[in-house]
Amino acid sequence: MRVLLGPGRAAATQLKPLLRQDGEPAAEPTHLLLAARPVDAAGTTQLHEDPEQVMRVLAEVVGFVKEALASRSGTLDTITILVGEPETLGMEGRHLDSAVAGALLSMGRTWAIEFARDGIRVNTLVHGDLDDPGILAAVVGQLGLLGSPQGRAITGQEIYLCAGADLGRLHA
Repeated sequence: MRVLLGPGRAAATQLKPLLRQDGEPAAEPTHLLLAARPVDAAGTTQLHEDPEQVMRVLAEVVGFVKEALASRSGTLDTITILVGEPETLGMEGRHLDSAVAGALLSMGRTWAIEFARDGIRVNTLVHGDLDDPGILAAVVGQLGLLGSPQGRAITGQEIYLCAGADLGRLHA
């Protein structure tokens, strides 16, 4: 499985070395990872002061997916959108980050419907702190499954790997 990194590279870059990367040929299926946590030049990951950045982040993600689809030559078969748990489940002062996360959850479901006809699976993986070895291992394992032949039946899903942080919250 080849892995392409999309915008918001912090989480995807952290995960890429842990995924199987042993020189597979380009004809192998490609797994596109979109880590949607924007990082500014100072390393800040919050959008709390710049509402216009929400649209820039979403436009960058859409542009990257369009580019990957246009150049895929039949090998792109899995897209996984990585979204942080605090952004997805809400955190005081992070309303714009939550707006991006909510949009990405919705785009993931919509893309799963749209891209199914082309054999491309799309899922959203909501993860906790990747510095936690247990969560990191769970995320890497889930990415491996989603990109494998056994993962072909999984599409349009929101998968929560947050060590229970989402327990007790209402999911509509």
